[in-house]
Amino acid sequence: MSQPFPRLFEPITIRGVTIPNRVLSSAHGTQLAEGYQPSERLLAYHLERARGGVGLIVLEASRVHPTTVSNPRQMTGYDPRTIPAYRRLTDALHEHGVVVFSQILHQGRQITGLDTRTPLWAPSAIPCPVFKEAPHEMSRAEIREVVDAHAVTATNLKAAGVDGIEIHAAHGYLIQEFMSPFSNKREDGYGGRLENRLRFACEVIDATRDAVGPDYALGIRISGDEFVPGGLDLAAMTQITPLLVKRGLDFVSASVSTYYGMSYATMIPDMHFGHGPFVYVAAAIRKALHEAGVAVPVMAVGRIIDPAHGEQILADGHADMVTMTRALLADPELPKKAREGRVDDIRACIGCNQGCVGMAHLGRPITCLVNPTAGSEEHWGALTLRRVARPKRVLVVGGGPAGLEAARVAALRGHRVALWEQAWALGGPVAIATRARNRVEMGKLIGWLETQVRKLGVEVRLGVEATVESVVAYDADAVVLATGSEPMLPEVSGLGELPLLDVTDALCNLPQVGTRVVVLDDDRHYKAAGVAEHLADLGHEVVVVTRAGETGADVPTVSFAGLRCRLGEKRVRTLPFHDVARVEGRDVIAMDQFGGREETLRAIDTLIFAGPNRAAVSLARALESRVPEVHLAGDCVAPRRALEAMREGHAAGRAV
Repeated sequence: MSQPFPRLFEPITIRGVTIPNRVLSSAHGTQLAEGYQPSERLLAYHLERARGGVGLIVLEASRVHPTTVSNPRQMTGYDPRTIPAYRRLTDALHEHGVVVFSQILHQGRQITGLDTRTPLWAPSAIPCPVFKEAPHEMSRAEIREVVDAHAVTATNLKAAGVDGIEIHAAHGYLIQEFMSPFSNKREDGYGGRLENRLRFACEVIDATRDAVGPDYALGIRISGDEFVPGGLDLAAMTQITPLLVKRGLDFVSASVSTYYGMSYATMIPDMHFGHGPFVYVAAAIRKALHEAGVAVPVMAVGRIIDPAHGEQILADGHADMVTMTRALLADPELPKKAREGRVDDIRACIGCNQGCVGMAHLGRPITCLVNPTAGSEEHWGALTLRRVARPKRVLVVGGGPAGLEAARVAALRGHRVALWEQAWALGGPVAIATRARNRVEMGKLIGWLETQVRKLGVEVRLGVEATVESVVAYDADAVVLATGSEPMLPEVSGLGELPLLDVTDALCNLPQVGTRVVVLDDDRHYKAAGVAEHLADLGHEVVVVTRAGETGADVPTVSFAGLRCRLGEKRVRTLPFHDVARVEGRDVIAMDQFGGREETLRAIDTLIFAGPNRAAVSLARALESRVPEVHLAGDCVAPRRALEAMREGHAAGRAV
């Protein structure tokens, strides 16, 4: 049988290192390191992807200097004591045929010094637009110190068996801060005209090349466009990148962005972006390198989640490798499945950013909404899922994400599984969320889960209301209850005839929602923000009243900027630190929680509440001692989000 993706699985050589295919996992923060060095948990994480067939793994940023380390879950390559741990990691990955590069980094101003209690270093004393912390303007001696630190770090990583080094000069970190007039206001030899602004980057490249030698793979990650006024745009970067490559670089990873407004949202584009939205940047950089006579492999970055899309990018000559980091987080076996033609079995990344960068920015270990084993591979990796010696008759009640995942995992272990769902479609609250056009991609998870449980022979019954009697009569050896939760509407004084709908009711009955809408956000995540944006898209006038500082305040940081920009463009008004005090006829009175000032929102047609639900526990309580074994998962334990529901569903499937 012919290879379905011939370009994707064609080897590529970078400075004498042959990479078996064109799929790579780029450097990304995992918060899985321990004591500033690679841990067993991090090793298990990368091994899962190595076994899945990825060609190149670029290890997460190795910090080059003490001024850019914020916590012990980040790795410090400048310290030679980390070499043995790096060696264990690289040796283990090499056994599976994967090539291992490592990124080296100084974050400059775009970090916080709260952990180390030391000042940040930057080219100019301008605070990061996100963290707002004033940095120290580096002296020439300090610049030299950090240049040398890059070389030392690269030397240590080479000694640890890493196959190549990627210098991080993107995302507004220190090297980009020097290059960009947006962040560099110096008046000495490192600021002003382009030659001076590139001086630091060139010194880092030269020192690192001298340290690793002429025959060692050395590349760079750049932002091909900062997307900020007065910053580096694509036209500038197509001129700059060839100049950097001529210093002795072997590859370019072409990303975008810096920490500023909507630009920040492009760094790790979520589901509100199309697939591969910045491939054109890689294509332009690649073209410029070829025209300058310094053609080196270029890696495209950003929401490349489908092997067919990756194949097309390569076929079109837009890039030489495709970065599929979050896609590999969602399904570590993506390359293996693609090579075998099992595309329908690939668990697609939905671009929610909740378990990956969302967790990392909270300083918590990485995971994934669609793949709850991510970050827990030591105990939950693919090799740990073994078939049982004595299969059980298992009944799963509830066809939302928790129930579907429980059924899938139990069936994989060899149990005979039936799943009952009260509705006439699977998916529960996730399926309802996809009715909002801005959340449609979440439907990929439900589609994949349904495909898998049916392939595994799970008996799926829809339109079945489980009762104590019917569950007991089924005579299961084990029951998994994933019965979800119920809306809890607030008591609003003077409500009268003004309709008060839960978000679920609103999305399921859009004709009932009037033109002028107030959304009361007591959720702080996408529930309120998603319905508000959807209604605005449909032409409704929307005001969000929230007790938080912003609607969607708990949305992952990197996605929050995009959310706020979209709501602003669609004229969704937000009243932060407000609550609905009362309703007078069709007027909604919102009150400032701190000052007590009231604002009247006039002639409102519909009031929509987005807030916590109540766990549906009646069946669980009634079944106590009535069946041999009961497990609870998802919202019926405590109403939270799909991230937790999937994790608990997976745990329940392993527990039966």
